Amino acid sequence: MDYNEIISYIVNNGFDDNFNKLNEFRSNSNSNSNREIKSLFRKIEHQILDSEKYSNEHILIQILICMYLNNEIAIDELKKSSFLKTKNVSMSRFSYIFEGVINHSKILYLSKKNIQLFESLINFSSLWFNFIALEKEINTKIKGIKISNKEGSFVTTVLAFADYIFAKREIISINENDIIYPEEISSSASVLLNKYKDINGFKEEKNRNKIDETLISDNIIKELLIKITILERIDEMGKKILFLGYLCIKDKNNIKILPFDDEFDKALTYGYISYNSQKYIHSLAFVTEKQDEILSFDKICDIINKDTIVNIVTREDSEYCRYSLELNKILIDKLKEYINVDALYIEEAAYLSSTARNFVVHESDLLNKQIIEGFTVNNLLKFQRITKFYFFLFINTLITKHDNSLGNYLKILRSIIIPFVDNDYSYLSVFFTDEQIQKYLKVVSIDITKKFIVDLQYTPTLKIDRIHYNPLTIIANSDIIRNLYVSQRYNKNELFNDSGLVDNVSETIFKRFKELGFNGEIGYNFVFEKQSSDVDLLVYKDDIIFIFEVKNTISPTSIYELRTSIDCLNKATAQLDLSTKAFSSVDFIKNYNIGKTEKINTPKKIVSSVIFTNRLFCGYKHENYEIINYFELMNMITHATVVKSGVISTIRDTITLTSENLIDILSGKYALTKQQLLSMKEFNINYKLGEYSIEAKNHRMQDYT
Repeated sequence: MDYNEIISYIVNNGFDDNFNKLNEFRSNSNSNSNREIKSLFRKIEHQILDSEKYSNEHILIQILICMYLNNEIAIDELKKSSFLKTKNVSMSRFSYIFEGVINHSKILYLSKKNIQLFESLINFSSLWFNFIALEKEINTKIKGIKISNKEGSFVTTVLAFADYIFAKREIISINENDIIYPEEISSSASVLLNKYKDINGFKEEKNRNKIDETLISDNIIKELLIKITILERIDEMGKKILFLGYLCIKDKNNIKILPFDDEFDKALTYGYISYNSQKYIHSLAFVTEKQDEILSFDKICDIINKDTIVNIVTREDSEYCRYSLELNKILIDKLKEYINVDALYIEEAAYLSSTARNFVVHESDLLNKQIIEGFTVNNLLKFQRITKFYFFLFINTLITKHDNSLGNYLKILRSIIIPFVDNDYSYLSVFFTDEQIQKYLKVVSIDITKKFIVDLQYTPTLKIDRIHYNPLTIIANSDIIRNLYVSQRYNKNELFNDSGLVDNVSETIFKRFKELGFNGEIGYNFVFEKQSSDVDLLVYKDDIIFIFEVKNTISPTSIYELRTSIDCLNKATAQLDLSTKAFSSVDFIKNYNIGKTEKINTPKKIVSSVIFTNRLFCGYKHENYEIINYFELMNMITHATVVKSGVISTIRDTITLTSENLIDILSGKYALTKQQLLSMKEFNINYKLGEYSIEAKNHRMQDYT
């Protein structure tokens, strides 16, 4: 029997009475493979949309078969499946399928965690109708814009609004307990543009260099972005249930979203806080140390303002009154002098240093990496440099020195987005060659009339036909290298990734352990109980073995990047399970020692841990394994005393590191992260969606708001 035959047979004869057939089918070596189950889930994704042809029972039986054949693979495919994201499947269809899975939980050997997953999905699907209603309300509003939008470009209007919010660092209030930050507005602007593209398209837009002032003055753009932000937050709650194991509990019309473990949520939240604070502290320390040696943008702008006439003029163009930075010859020559220098300015150098540190790479390697042939990260920073000058000299001046009346606000919005046509690069062409500009645009720009998704974080310059739109404030203040690094790794850019950029973190740690008297090795591959695996880092001393899985991961900025970090964590703990079991075997140790100069005795103890280069999850114990941050570990094994934020922790009396010292370090005894997690407290965020009240449980530092 093949898959189609077994499905047809079980559908006709029932799932519960045909386990012999299923067991016979499962004995086929390929029937429980990842490839086969993945292929079946792709079919289910299409079938679930056609309720007339494929009944709820038919869909359920296919999912039950997959789960019976290989529980773990099937649930993993279910989490990735697109049908959980579609809005075209009824709540009752989802509920029937998930309840059917729960009813067969004993037969499927579902863990408590997986039962909770399906229960939470059933409860969360109660929001489906209202979620779809809010989305339809947004879509209807967007559809109506096409009819009324005759004055200007929707793209220019949305970008101008988002850029202004970003420039002013304006926080939008939803209610007395909740606010929206500029970064969220930028993200929601990407979603809004994608929705507009799908509903109305961009081809028929007129007056592409102008904003539609009615959309601003009537608060249409603002209201749409607020509603989209709420929609995105609720959607993210669903993804937290799916990807992170968060729980959804329903009591009548009250929905609660809870972490499966408060300590996990604390570690996750503190990881973001720690990442941002360490980035700020590192940059501040760098600037403080180097401020007398390296010029800053502030100082240069002061010099330009003193030596040059920086003239912001008012331009009249068919009654479309706007501000403009006059690029006179004196200003252009001065800017050329400062833009084309090879040396980094202090803000750039501090940013590069902080970014390279968080990626655990060398600054020079990162700076000289080629993104495309003949265009490096250094070239990208020079293009960002002109946007920074434009921001400091023009946009920031407009926002800080002009009144807040509606008329002037609209005048500023007309001024801050600069659309330019191919071969007429406006503010860029006086500073860079056409070849350089073309390469820059290839890196940061996408043609949004094609099958591309707008994401201002990664591709902030948008192109429609021959026109490029530049939200200069977003570009000037973006985490441009970090975003580039992530996108190039995701897109598997061989030119960017294959020339020694990534430092070998395991090798760096191992070298330090060797200096401290530990033996061991990195990258040890083995087979145990017919399973192949590897150990990233193995060290031993005093008959105690330490096994580490080392994950060089980037601090995530989206739920999808966070899912990647979770996948890395789960993979690490699965590897530790096998390697810990292997090194507990006397026979395995004997085989390991064959041909080794330095041999391992039967261990008194095995200590296994996960090392993360980013700060997420650090201080948390996942599946019995402590997670420790790379930088914190290196500090504690190197120094007898560690100082962090003014807090002094004495780890040992001498510079020598004993195996017992290392056990204490890995247990979290001295980890300052552990101490910080103790100071976190619970707080809730509340939303209203139709008749439902949603309460999402979170944690934050007691002195952090």
